[in-house]
Amino acid sequence: MRGNARSPSYLSPLTSYLSPFTVRPRLSEPAPIRVTFKRRGTILIEGVVEVRDEDGHVVPQPPAKHQGVIKLCGCGHSATKPFCDGSHKQFMGSDKKPANGS
Repeated sequence: MRGNARSPSYLSPLTSYLSPFTVRPRLSEPAPIRVTFKRRGTILIEGVVEVRDEDGHVVPQPPAKHQGVIKLCGCGHSATKPFCDGSHKQFMGSDKKPANGS
């Protein structure tokens, strides 16, 4: 049998090519970043992200109610742009559905 005793013979060229490298399987895939556009303008981002301005500088994030959640302004009324400060509630009403479902 040619090549590595643990590898089928058709893999021996590939095995010898990769032998200087260590191939490690990924233990787990990173969680996907979820972006949700709310009806009233808020853009909700769930996951680890870094917000940067057009010059590439990191924009400090305001304290979040929930770890790993960023709310961006989509209505244009926020005083803390690019982050949402809830101003859309004054201009467009709440994002929340009424309790009775109507």
